[in-house]
Amino acid sequence: MLTIPDTIQLDFTERVAAYATARGLPPYEGPRLDHTAMRAREKLVRFHGPTGDVAHEFVWPGRTVIEVPGWIWPFERPEDCAELDSTIWFDVAGHLVPDKADLDAPDGVVLLCAGCGLDCT
Repeated sequence: MLTIPDTIQLDFTERVAAYATARGLPPYEGPRLDHTAMRAREKLVRFHGPTGDVAHEFVWPGRTVIEVPGWIWPFERPEDCAELDSTIWFDVAGHLVPDKADLDAPDGVVLLCAGCGLDCT
């Protein structure tokens, strides 16, 4: 199997993002986090899922991990995440919304990957 150094992959991702922008593709607009307890991690995400796993997913340039106070993600980076099909909602205060169907539950403002915190909103 061919292994590509991270620096080459990162450069490729940045070129793809510039290419998309130059051709008028809409930039990714994440959830509004002002007035919430959460913040967007300012780090480029290359893909979602373990390296070498055929199931790993493309991530639109600009989509990132949302940091929730007091919450530690099982996987530090989306590129290492093995929880591709599991998501959880958080409310404006950064609290887990356990049952979105519960009419008394607070509104969820962000839907995140349960494994790494990647924004799936």
